[in-house]
Amino acid sequence: MARFDIYMLLQFLRAFAFSTFVLVGIAWINKAVLLLDRLIGAGHAADTFWLLSLLNIPGVLRVAIPVGALIATIFVANRMVKDSEILVMQSAGTSPWRLVRPVVFFGMTAAATMALTTHFLQPMAQSRLSQEEQRLAQSLSAKFFRDGVFQHPAPGITFYIQSIDKEGVFTNAHLSDRRDKSRIITYTAAQAEFLTDQVGTKLVMVDGLIQVLKDGRLSTTHFDRLAYDISALIAPNERRLKRISALSSTDILLNLTKASKDTGQPIWTLVAELHYRLAQAFLTAGLAIIGFCCIIAGRFSRISSWRQIVLAIVLVILLRGIDSGLINAALDKQGYWALSYVAPFVSLLVGASLTIWSGRRFSAPQDIGFARRAK
Repeated sequence: MARFDIYMLLQFLRAFAFSTFVLVGIAWINKAVLLLDRLIGAGHAADTFWLLSLLNIPGVLRVAIPVGALIATIFVANRMVKDSEILVMQSAGTSPWRLVRPVVFFGMTAAATMALTTHFLQPMAQSRLSQEEQRLAQSLSAKFFRDGVFQHPAPGITFYIQSIDKEGVFTNAHLSDRRDKSRIITYTAAQAEFLTDQVGTKLVMVDGLIQVLKDGRLSTTHFDRLAYDISALIAPNERRLKRISALSSTDILLNLTKASKDTGQPIWTLVAELHYRLAQAFLTAGLAIIGFCCIIAGRFSRISSWRQIVLAIVLVILLRGIDSGLINAALDKQGYWALSYVAPFVSLLVGASLTIWSGRRFSAPQDIGFARRAK
């Protein structure tokens, strides 16, 4: 790699790191505020908030990387145009294809970062995030961990606890089941706690009383220990299937059948998802190339290249719109996985076209005021 390539690549990487960091920070703060309001209002600890908010970063990174790559190439190219660096290189006989070479290296770097995120980082974070969300839902802390308050987690169900100790054990628990008006059941217990196993979540009550009111007659039963299944109150009819986004690409490739069973999705949908993840890396490289090529394809100006910047933004918006529409078709219809590569292919084609246009537009050095030295 030539010194000029290294110089431009370092400029791209610095701008890419800064722009991506800013984008991730803005999106993360927005998500964190909403998450903080929900968790703190439900009585969860601060460490739960930090864990969940950090697990959201790979998902935000997946969106920020392509945008950050585009911003980096536009920013660096615009600065080099203003400083006449591009003009000097073109006047020295450097072809547009030679100028684009470090951009291709940068695009490959951004694509590799995107591939690492989509194939591994985001699935790992999504898998852990799903586990944490399921644990929070099964713990019922968001619904029940408030003492001294009558709460109604489901129609016909009333729950009350007098106090909660540090171990999560309830004192003087009360549960009323009035879903069947002809048979009203009331549970009271000196102590109770939630326990979760593979079957579901249960309210285990100790030293209590069951009161059943049916046909105007009241019957009572004392118990030492009783388990009440409340899984239906947490997530009715939940299938507990994994999300495709929670499976890494290696997990899908190594056992398509198991992945299909775990997610409840057909194999062709999983194959389409793999192609989509791979295509997003190519699209990231294509967007970076488009950003640079749009700047060098315009006329030289020390003031601003706003027309070229607007052109790059418009092209990217169109490509992202095309990509979104085609991705939905690729994931919904069997055998349409090739549609995932349309937008990346078009982006590379647009970048090549702009490079060719830039080469034809640029004239000889003497045409822009430079006189050749006599030999």
